[in-house]
Amino acid sequence: MSEQIIITVQGTPRSQPRGRAVGENRIVSIVDPRTKAWAASVRSAAQRCMDGLGGPKVTEAILGGKRCPLAMRVIFHIPTKNPKDWGKWHSAASRYDLDNLEKLVMDELMGRKGCPLGSDDARIANKWGIKLWSRPRDAGCYVTLEQAGDPALAVAQMMGRTIDSVKADLTPAPWLIDN
Repeated sequence: MSEQIIITVQGTPRSQPRGRAVGENRIVSIVDPRTKAWAASVRSAAQRCMDGLGGPKVTEAILGGKRCPLAMRVIFHIPTKNPKDWGKWHSAASRYDLDNLEKLVMDELMGRKGCPLGSDDARIANKWGIKLWSRPRDAGCYVTLEQAGDPALAVAQMMGRTIDSVKADLTPAPWLIDN
């Protein structure tokens, strides 16, 4: 197992805003101040983590270089005042859509030039996320990044199968192999 980078972000998670079509071929995206603040918190937490590890070169070495595929795990803690819900799955229909929550985090960590962990979130080859209700004071997210490792192992773990059975499924069919 490779080393991990763990980033802790405090605050109420927000989703990546999506563009909306308006009028004649115009796309408009409205970002509220709370989403901007959350995005800044994600960037700041990543920068603090990277600085604590020894800077960009050390961070990149842990992540296996600029071309290494990465695995990302993220746990979102969505605030609620109802103690009965703390620690339970967050599945309510609301603005906390898991894929959009993940997208904002990915974009702020490594989605464009100037991001703390680089500019290519396409390196994320294996992604896993959950969202849970939490006490308001515990709201935020925990992000783990590491080298993606063996795809067969990841698939086997996800599907509850043996690595050998997965490797057989991942092997290309004979008619797809150039001779």
